[in-house]
Amino acid sequence: MLNEKGVSEVIGAILLVSLVILGAMIVAVLFLSQPPPQEIPQVNAIAGNNTTHIFLLHDGGDPLMSLETLIRIDGRADPVPAGDIELLREDGTVEESSWLSGEWSVGKTLRIRDDQTPQSVTLVYSGGSSQSLLLTSTFVEGSPIGPTGTVTTSPTGTATTTTTTVTTTVTTSVTTTTTTSPTPTPIPDCGTISGYKWNDLDGDGVWDTGEPGLSGWTVKAYECQTGNCNNLEEKGLVTTNPDGYYTFTGLTYQPSTKFKIEEVQQTGWKPTSPSQGYLIVQLEPPGSPGQPEKCFETNVNFGNIELPQADFEADPTSGVAPLTVQFTDLSTGNPTQWAWDVNNDGVTDYTSQNPEHTYASSGTYTVKLTVTNAGGSATKIKSGYITVTATSNADVIIDENVFIYGNNLEFGGSTINGPGATIIINGGLDTSDINGGASIAVTTIYFDGSVNLDGGSAGLGSSSNPGSIYVNGNMNLWGGSRNIYGDVYVAGNFDLKDARIHDTVYVDGDLTLGNTPTLDSNARIYYTGEIYYPQGYPQNILSKCIHQVSVPGFDMPDEGLPPLRPNDWYTARGYVSGGSLASNLKIFADSYSPTSSTSTAVNVVIIARNGDITLTNLGWIHVSGVLFAPNGRVTFSGDSFEGVVLTRDGFFVTSGGTDVTFRNFEEFFSSPDDYPF
Repeated sequence: MLNEKGVSEVIGAILLVSLVILGAMIVAVLFLSQPPPQEIPQVNAIAGNNTTHIFLLHDGGDPLMSLETLIRIDGRADPVPAGDIELLREDGTVEESSWLSGEWSVGKTLRIRDDQTPQSVTLVYSGGSSQSLLLTSTFVEGSPIGPTGTVTTSPTGTATTTTTTVTTTVTTSVTTTTTTSPTPTPIPDCGTISGYKWNDLDGDGVWDTGEPGLSGWTVKAYECQTGNCNNLEEKGLVTTNPDGYYTFTGLTYQPSTKFKIEEVQQTGWKPTSPSQGYLIVQLEPPGSPGQPEKCFETNVNFGNIELPQADFEADPTSGVAPLTVQFTDLSTGNPTQWAWDVNNDGVTDYTSQNPEHTYASSGTYTVKLTVTNAGGSATKIKSGYITVTATSNADVIIDENVFIYGNNLEFGGSTINGPGATIIINGGLDTSDINGGASIAVTTIYFDGSVNLDGGSAGLGSSSNPGSIYVNGNMNLWGGSRNIYGDVYVAGNFDLKDARIHDTVYVDGDLTLGNTPTLDSNARIYYTGEIYYPQGYPQNILSKCIHQVSVPGFDMPDEGLPPLRPNDWYTARGYVSGGSLASNLKIFADSYSPTSSTSTAVNVVIIARNGDITLTNLGWIHVSGVLFAPNGRVTFSGDSFEGVVLTRDGFFVTSGGTDVTFRNFEEFFSSPDDYPF
């Protein structure tokens, strides 16, 4: 028979074991009924920025994919679209131009376009059942990450990075990829589509810093009745506000609802982004399976470039030759290129925006301007816009201080002195035309042909009163250490070897350099063609030779010689048909050659209406006055000549050592009534 005490102990033990087993089962059930803890990635990152981008360098922890990561700048409601984020490799090269695939892992950088100064950036993990804050980074002045994703060492550029794990509820679904821009409302309601219209100044389809919004533009919203949006129902139209933003509200956001958002084009503009001028947007209700879109859409943006419209003005538009005209571009559409044809000959004369041109000849000129930007080109033609009136040929001779005029110049003397004066040669100049040591020291010189000086030291231009030398052809200054004073304009190629250049040379052609010219410190050579020079050429010369798209041009004077007066006019004023060369002589004849001469002949006026004037074998006689042979040539051999020589066929000085010096035409006549033409 069992002892009652023993029985009670056994029963107690059994009950205790049962309670332990029951408790263990309850604990097991409770434990197994709980969901497993959510695995949340751990990430360390360094943030930095410059004027155009934000950089996030993965500095340690788990890799992340774009589909499970939301990045917000300064707490904005919308995360940055993954399509607007670039994934950079450790060496800074682009791995993914849009972070739609690829892991963001240690050493790689996310580059986000944002031209506003950021205060903070947050990363949220959205790959679990709820969203989890991975880190918040605040910025201090500076940029701790360079554009290639490398970390800088500047202590002032360090970003403060806080890594944490906070579980939050899902508030925003994944956004679609659009062009980044600010939105007009911080937290859009469901059924909202908004965006921005900007002036795409460079036409590249990207909204760049400084490109302004377009206000007052109409945008239309259509709901697609079929999946391909061929059947549309208009849902409204809005206009962009003064900053270029627009918003549609109250739109349907049932599953797979699509809208066509279309800009209404304005005359004179061209769409650049998107080029078709519309976008298809899909809205979904909150909580839709997979949330492929969302119930609102921002950044439905449109870029447009204004097409150029050419226009211009000129001041003055009429006057007496030579007439200098300032052209001013008035074109709209922000053109970046200009092509001016100032005389409508089919040749572009200038490519600068506001050129200046001098019309040397009388006539009526048509002006054409073509302007270009990224959107296209436009042309404006103003027919008969510039009227240039010819002055009296006599006035030109007097006003421009012309003292040698003719088709040729052959000078065997010493110096032609003409500070403040003008020589017009309706032909070229060659080495054989001029004494090797002579100097044409004249302020303004025109050659309607090429100049070739190779040998000797004959110089051009006035050292005391330098002006301009115009060569309507090629210019070759090769052998001989000659001085060239004044600005030189060459309508052809320029070959330069031994000459000394004291001012600026403009070459509308190729430049060939030999060993070795001299260029003053302020001298420059501007050329439009190619440059040729020997190997090892001095850099101090090459640095003064500058290539240009265009150089200033010029026109040759074409007024010709003034007409003669009636024959009886000369008779009435004491002109004779021949005789000895003497002071105060006045000759009017078909041609003239003196039968004899005195020791000096000053203040003479000789008119050869049909032939030549020949003043030779004069020994050391000095002559001054006006020599006019409108249908012939003037030949001189004597000690010196002062005055004016006007001739069709040229001026020929055959005596060595002769000096020719300018004296104004007016000095030989008491009044304009006495001018012989």
